[in-house]
Amino acid sequence: MVIASDGVWEFLSNEDVANIVAPFYNAGQAEQAANQVVRESANQWKMKEEVIDDITCVIVFLDTKLIERSLKYRQAQIENLISQHKETDQEHSIFVQPVNKHFLDYNLGASYEGGVKK
Repeated sequence: MVIASDGVWEFLSNEDVANIVAPFYNAGQAEQAANQVVRESANQWKMKEEVIDDITCVIVFLDTKLIERSLKYRQAQIENLISQHKETDQEHSIFVQPVNKHFLDYNLGASYEGGVKK
């Protein structure tokens, strides 16, 4: 996730930033990625303008495997609660919404059209 001021986006496109960040993502070096984005932004400003605008960049690498493991753990907890409920009280019903992978994918930036992942 890249959060940056207009000083970055003035001369760098989303694709430019993604290309700068990608090698650092694979190495898990978010701070170095942000530094490189700032350096490249400053270089672009120097080539095209006399004055450099403020340049701010924060990069956070999300651990999607951690999220996936957490969701699997929660799903196991839900299934355990359902099975305990069935064993102890057959008269009351319980409704549990299972973890929705589409929701997770959507929040991680996957694209859906008509409910189908693209």
